[in-house]
Amino acid sequence: MMSSSPRRDKITPVLDLMRSRQYPLALERSRQSDSDHDAGEAQALSHCARLAEWYLAGLEGRVEEGLSEAVTAVSRLSEAGWRNQLGFAYGSIGFVFGLLGDFETGLEWLDVAIQDAHRRSDQEQLAGVISQKGGVLGFTEEYGAAFECFREALVLAGPATSVPRTKALNNLSYTQYVRACHGPGLTHEQRQKLMRDSLALADLALAQVPAQAQDRWRSWGLSNRAAALAFLGRHEEAEQAFQQGLALGPANPRGHLELLVGYAALLIELGRHQEASTLLDQAALEAPAGGLVDASVDRIIELQIQLAVAAGRHEEAVKLSDRRFRQAESRYRTRLRNVRRHMALFAELESTRRAQAKTAEQVRALDEKQSALRQEARFWRNEALRDAATGTLNRRGLEQTAPRLLLMGRPVCVVLVQVEEFQALLEQHGRSVGDEALAQTALLLTNAVRSGDLLARLGGQEFCLVLTPSDAAYARMIAQQIRSTIASHAWDGIAPGLRLSVSVGTAANSADDSLQAMLERAESALKRSRAAMVAAAKRP
Repeated sequence: MMSSSPRRDKITPVLDLMRSRQYPLALERSRQSDSDHDAGEAQALSHCARLAEWYLAGLEGRVEEGLSEAVTAVSRLSEAGWRNQLGFAYGSIGFVFGLLGDFETGLEWLDVAIQDAHRRSDQEQLAGVISQKGGVLGFTEEYGAAFECFREALVLAGPATSVPRTKALNNLSYTQYVRACHGPGLTHEQRQKLMRDSLALADLALAQVPAQAQDRWRSWGLSNRAAALAFLGRHEEAEQAFQQGLALGPANPRGHLELLVGYAALLIELGRHQEASTLLDQAALEAPAGGLVDASVDRIIELQIQLAVAAGRHEEAVKLSDRRFRQAESRYRTRLRNVRRHMALFAELESTRRAQAKTAEQVRALDEKQSALRQEARFWRNEALRDAATGTLNRRGLEQTAPRLLLMGRPVCVVLVQVEEFQALLEQHGRSVGDEALAQTALLLTNAVRSGDLLARLGGQEFCLVLTPSDAAYARMIAQQIRSTIASHAWDGIAPGLRLSVSVGTAANSADDSLQAMLERAESALKRSRAAMVAAAKRP
C-alpha cells in the first residue's frame, strides 16, 4: 500500500489537469520520471497514468477498456489520501457502472462524487454529477427521481451555455425518449407528449452547444432529435437529422453508433432494406467489443434478423439469432465477473456494502435476459422450418422431423397431394387467390390428419402427409377422403365458380426405408394417379 503522507505532493496537479479535462497533459505529467519521487509518489503517479489512459480511451468510445484498472487506481489513490480530490473520477466511473447495468454500485460511486463536489463548493462538478445520477436512475426506470436530478442540474448549471447544461439537457431528452418508448401504463397521447418534450429538449441542447468538442455534443443532440422525430412519424425530418449527425463523423463514437443503428431502423420501417443493410454493416464494423455498447450491438443483430426474415432468408435469421444468444451469454459471464470484482473493490472503501444481496439481484436480472434470448432463438429456429404461406412444415422442416418417426419402429405411410390445374388458377384469378387456395387446402389437410401425423408443403402446389402408425389400407382411405373433401369444398368463397381437385399418391415404408425412398415411391404413385385421371377424362 502507498504511503498516506508522501514526502512531496506532486499528485494533486495531475488530478487537477484531469478534473479540467486536460487528459493528454495529465498523462504526460504522470509519466515524467523524477529521481526525487519517493515510492509513494511513484506508485500514485502510476495510478494517475492508468486513470488518464482510461479517460482518453473513453473519448474514443472504448469506456470499458481499462475500466478495472481505473477502478483500482481510484481505490488506491483514495486509500493513500487523495479521496477528496477524486470526485470527478468517482462520478465518471459511477456513470459507466450504470451504463453497464451495475446500477447500485454506480449510484454509490456517484453519491461519493456529489459529496466531494459539495465539500469543494464546485458548482460545475456538482451539476455534471447530479445529471449523471439522473441518467443512471433513468436506466432503472425511476423516472420521477431522474427528472428531479436533471432539473437540479439545470438550476446549478445556470442559463449560460456550458458542458454541464448541455449534458443535462441531452440526458433529460434521452430519458424522456426512453420513458415514452418503454414506460409502463402510458396512453398513446401521453407517449406522444413525452416524445414531443424529448424533441424540444434535444433542440434546446443543439441550440446551446458548448465550444469544447462541438461535433461531439452536436452528434449527441442530433441522435436524440432524430430518434424522437422517427417515433413521432416525422420521417423526412428524422432522416435529415440522422444524416446531419452522421456527417459529423465519429467525434462521439457512441453517438455515431446510435445514429447508424437508429437510421437503419427508420429505413427498414420505410421499406428501404438495402440502404438499411449497408448502415448495419458499417455499424457492426464500428461497434467495439464492450458492455457499454451491448444494447447497440444487440439492436444491430435484431435489425439484421428483421431484414433476413423480410427477404425470406430464414436460415440466416436462425444463425443471427443463435449468434445473438451466444454473444449475450458471453457478455453475461463477463459482466457477472466484473460486477463481483467492482463490488469487492468498493467494499474496501465502503463498509456498508451489501455484496451478497447485490450479486443475487444481478444474477437474477441477467438470468431473465438469458431466458428471453433462449425463447427468441427457439422461435426463429421454428420459423425457419415453417412455410410462410400455409403455416405447415416446409421441406427442410419435414426432413428434420420425419426421420424421427421412421426410427420409432412403427409402420409409416407417406401421402403426396398435388393440386391440379394450379397454373391455370393463377392465370385466371391471380396470385392472391392462389395463395388463399393453398392456405385453405393446408387447413383441409390438417383436419384430415391425427395429432401425431406430419403435414408439410414441399413447394408449389404439392403437399406431403406422414402418417404413423399407418398401413397401406389406411393411407389409401385417407387419400380417398382427401380427394373427396377437396372436390366438395365450397371454393366459391375465394373466387366465384372456383373448383379444385387433387391427385394423390401413397407409399408405405419397408425395412430400413428412408424418407427420400418413400417420397420417390409416392411420387411414382402420384404420376400413375394423374395418368388415370387424364385417361378417365378422355373416355366418352
